[in-house]
Amino acid sequence: MHVERSIESEQSEMQGKMEMLRQEYEYKLNQQRQQIEHLTRASKNFKQSKLGRRSLEQQNELLSKQHTDYQKEIEMMRERMEKLEVENGQLVKEIDDLKGNLERSRLDLVANRQELEQHRARAIKTLQEKEKLIAELRGSNGDTGVDNSATIMELNQLRQECNGLRHENQQVGEQLRNAREELVTADLKIEEASRKFAAASRELQEIISMEKRKRSEAEDDVGRHLQEVRDVKEEMAAQIGVCTGKLRKQEDEISRLRSQLSAVSTPSSAVEERLATLTRTLVTKQNELEGLTTEKNALRLQLEKAEHEYRKLLGNSRKPYNVNDTDDAKAQVPTFLMETPFDTSMARKVKRAYSSLDAISVRTGVFLRRYPLARIFVIIYIALLQFWVLVVLLSQSPDAH
Repeated sequence: MHVERSIESEQSEMQGKMEMLRQEYEYKLNQQRQQIEHLTRASKNFKQSKLGRRSLEQQNELLSKQHTDYQKEIEMMRERMEKLEVENGQLVKEIDDLKGNLERSRLDLVANRQELEQHRARAIKTLQEKEKLIAELRGSNGDTGVDNSATIMELNQLRQECNGLRHENQQVGEQLRNAREELVTADLKIEEASRKFAAASRELQEIISMEKRKRSEAEDDVGRHLQEVRDVKEEMAAQIGVCTGKLRKQEDEISRLRSQLSAVSTPSSAVEERLATLTRTLVTKQNELEGLTTEKNALRLQLEKAEHEYRKLLGNSRKPYNVNDTDDAKAQVPTFLMETPFDTSMARKVKRAYSSLDAISVRTGVFLRRYPLARIFVIIYIALLQFWVLVVLLSQSPDAH
């Protein structure tokens, strides 16, 4: 036991030295890692600036596309204005032609009216003269009482001429009324055309003014966007220059820190020799400890065998014999699962968990080996559990959905 304690003390001392060396190297490595993380964050910031630059370039492309669309829209508005101006000129020309035709029609109607009035006046005058002549002839025939056939024929002829003139006068009056109606209709058409022309002119003027206003707004918007694009380009150029300088400095710093880290992470020959010596000593102590543990296990087995024989001699006396219940579970742990100074934190946790589980299983086995009644209860429990599972499987069926 004294040798084992001395070996354990030396082993703990060497582990303490190894732990101190490891902590020293971990401290230096942590410092280097922090510097590298700082530079990595700076690199990420630069990448984010690159992403910002890419987004600015996309905005620039979008603004250029909008500028092109505005230019196309302005060209379309200009073509539409020219087309509207041409249509306006054509409408003005058509209205002028209609006014000229209407004026000529009005003059013709006035001339025809005057001619009809004159013809009517002549016809009325001739009719009056004929009627007067007929009256005179009738008076002369009544006075003389002579049946003059020539006079009667002349009278009939005059009567026919009078009827013809009356009929012609009616036709001329009808033509005059028709001419007046046509003149009124032409005046209405002229007024309607004038109203339509005025409305079309107002609409065209409104459209032209609106198109001019849209064109002016589009030109102002395009100028504003172009100024924004120029400002963004200048800002991007300045940011690119600043980020390029920072990136160059950071790359130099990263190279320097990497060289320092490689120099620090490579231990010197003295440290390597010391570590090798400590490792060899530790391995030797572990081998000695394993030999002592093996001897101890052999002695424990012999003790258990003697104890078992003694219990057989006691017969039916169920009085438990007081033996050492604290089995050394660590002695049964394989060599590759024992903790060493070179293990990582995760490996140590796994080995400790395995040791704890192994110790629990060993103590459970010892308990069942020392107490036969406990083994019987465990066997009965397992049999009942299996029987219950069999009954459940045979008595129940899954629901059909």
